[in-house]
Amino acid sequence: MKKYLVPIISSLVLIVLFVVGLLFNNGIKYQNQLRLIKEVFPEAESFELISDPGYEFQQLDDENRVYEAYKVLKAKKEIGYVYYVTAKGRNADLKVAVGFNSSPKKITGLKVLEHNETPSYFAKIQPSFFNQFVGKAFDVNLFKVNKANGATDSSHGFERAITVARLQYAHDAKWEIPAPVEVVSSKQDLDTLNLIYEFKFADETYLVTLDQEYSFVSSDKEIEDDAVVELFESFAASNPMTDIIKSVETTGSQTIIVITAKG
Repeated sequence: MKKYLVPIISSLVLIVLFVVGLLFNNGIKYQNQLRLIKEVFPEAESFELISDPGYEFQQLDDENRVYEAYKVLKAKKEIGYVYYVTAKGRNADLKVAVGFNSSPKKITGLKVLEHNETPSYFAKIQPSFFNQFVGKAFDVNLFKVNKANGATDSSHGFERAITVARLQYAHDAKWEIPAPVEVVSSKQDLDTLNLIYEFKFADETYLVTLDQEYSFVSSDKEIEDDAVVELFESFAASNPMTDIIKSVETTGSQTIIVITAKG
């Protein structure tokens, strides 16, 4: 009987050791992950991995997307999210972790996980560039990033990373991103072929002229911020013009303006 018990007991011991080892390793992995999450979300006490196989990952395109997502907990209650994002800077595969606090809605931190940027180029980014994100509100109409001098492409990469992470937060938290621009009207002048958009932005109305490629031509108000110009261009491109304008000169000096709906 003993000769049968020995291998059975040995097998049970091996199974117990395997399970204990597995739990120990998983515990180490969890603590390592928690330490990383706390670097971008200091108030985190625990977390839950929410990016399971059925999870809806948000993306701008294949190079700018969320690839891992965590719900952050304090006293076992959700207080925000941390997202791992890959973005296109000067090169592809700029990977960062971004923390989003739910109330108030602010960024808790940003950490570079790995990157493929040119070392001498990336070294131009000063700590002040990363510090601008800590405590920055993300429930705003226009989310702006101050570019790093000499590293504009990498700066754009971080901006894209936060943009797609904010999209993911909006999806997970059932939160609606404030629309930065409202298109009031849009027309095409058939004489010049330019597009004329009336935008409502930051409680002001702008009459903006764009070319056929949706590139900025002019505005009735001075626009000093390039980010606002880019915003108008992108909103125009995603909201094609609805009317056409044709100026018709009569035999006299009078000019008749005919506005015809595009459809």
